[in-house]
Amino acid sequence: MKEDMSVATDPSKPEDERVVALEHLEMLIEHIDNANDLAQLKLWEPLHALLTTSTSTLEIKMQALWVISTAVQNNPSAQDSYLTLNPLPTLISFLTPSPASTLQMRSKAIYTLSGLLKHNAPAIHALDNPNVDG
Repeated sequence: MKEDMSVATDPSKPEDERVVALEHLEMLIEHIDNANDLAQLKLWEPLHALLTTSTSTLEIKMQALWVISTAVQNNPSAQDSYLTLNPLPTLISFLTPSPASTLQMRSKAIYTLSGLLKHNAPAIHALDNPNVDG
């Protein structure tokens, strides 16, 4: 998983290699134990950073959203770990139509938000924060 993240976050690598690394990571974290290992391996931070860094293409951002949504779906431990990064403003920012937020990107962001908010009272309460407007 660390190797996949290393490739995915390396801006010197071609986009297709970075996307394939994220696809492989997503496959690995389909197993709940691996998803929970994201926190122990300190991979949440670089994964979330892929959503905001200027070196991430739309394709990389969409795949990062897919990885995040897979990890947090029906996984309270992963939801709690990811929530410590205050991801809601970033995720909500993808919902506003723009050249940087395509329909496909907005769809992935909604799916990620759904996985993060489902049965997660702390995440629901975090939506009340005035800084969570995207």
